[in-house]
Order: sequence, then structure tokens, then C-alpha cells
Amino acid sequence: MNDDRYKHVLVPTNFTPECRAAYRTAFAAARASGATVTLFHVLPPPTSEFAGNGLDAFRMLHRAAERKSAYEQSTPEQAAAERSRAVSKLQNEISKEWSDSVEVRFEVGRGNAISEIARFIRSSNADVIVVGGSRPGRLPSLVRCFADRLALATPVKIVRVVPSLL
Repeated sequence: MNDDRYKHVLVPTNFTPECRAAYRTAFAAARASGATVTLFHVLPPPTSEFAGNGLDAFRMLHRAAERKSAYEQSTPEQAAAERSRAVSKLQNEISKEWSDSVEVRFEVGRGNAISEIARFIRSSNADVIVVGGSRPGRLPSLVRCFADRLALATPVKIVRVVPSLL
């Protein structure tokens, strides 16, 4: 990253190895500039938001990964428990040696990932987003990656971290 002085570094994550590659870069930038780091995870929208909009397959895959019925409606208590599990998972993602001298926050949103991250940026004044990603494919102009879609939704500087192939 540059030698800019950041105040708030946002790291969106879905717990994949590509996202985890961004943590080290985010914490290094935060240590160098005294910034706060926020790890941010977005839970899928409630089942009712998927109805009829063509995202049923996505909902079923996400629910299957969480071992939930594809058509289960969550109560407020279940939603709070799901949020609490996500915060715990975020806390377990970071290494103590990365975060010793850095203020770390853990946030969870619900809904469309791009929209939720853009909303969070407006409310938190994050000044840089560190995104883990994969190397571009053979047809990068046909499919926009997450970082590209995020860049269209927010004016904040985005740093893409691609894990090495070692």
C-alpha cells in the first residue's frame, strides 16, 4: 500500500483464503498509520428478500452451508444468535501478533454484500478498503470481480490483495 496515513481500514470478509490474505496487509497498514481495522462480514438477506427475485439457488447454497432449511424463516432471537456466531468467527480470524497494537472492530451486516459495505463505509468513514481476491481469469472483461463491483459502489480507495501461488 502507499505511505498514506489511514484512520480506518475496512476488510470485508467471507472467510475464504483469498479474504484472509488481506488481513496481514490491512494490519500492516493500520500499524504504520495508527488506524483502526474493521473486519466486516455480510450475512445473506432474510429468506423473504429472496422470494421471486431469482436468488433462490444462492439462498439454498448459503443455508445449506449453515445447515439450515432453505425455507426457514429466522426469528429475531435466531438472527441475533447468527450475528453473534459471525462476530465470534470474525474474532477467531485474526492472529494476535497482527492485532497487538491495533484497535480492531468486528461488524456484521445483512443483505447484499456490496450494498451493505457501501452503507457501512458511509456510516463509519472508512478511508481504505482492503479486499482479498483471486487472480483475474481468462475473460476478466466479461465478469466483474468483487473489488471492481465495490469500486463502482463507493468512492473509497480499494486495495486488492492477491494471495501468492507458493
